Amino acid sequence: MRLGRLALEAALAVPGVVSGHAGRMGLAFTNDSGERLEGVVATALADGSVGLELHLEAELVPLRPLGDVVRAAVAARAGSEHRLGPVDVRFEDVSEPDEAATRPSA
Repeated sequence: MRLGRLALEAALAVPGVVSGHAGRMGLAFTNDSGERLEGVVATALADGSVGLELHLEAELVPLRPLGDVVRAAVAARAGSEHRLGPVDVRFEDVSEPDEAATRPSA
């Protein structure tokens, strides 16, 4: 599923996105040529387009604006070569800042 791979790559390039996430039950993935794309669920729609669900892990940032940026990045990456349908962005987990990075230096 080329569009799923493009969407995941576009999402991962957005600052604040950490990784794709298979969800609590491990079911949010798509297979692409035998490779499991964690965090991508693609659905063929009746109008010929492909709807995407992106399940992501993010840094501790405002999530609604991050989702908007991810959707825009996916649309730009898909371009006119793919019939992209709706893109639903779900944040499955939030990474806390690394404790070592937040400790004052001695």
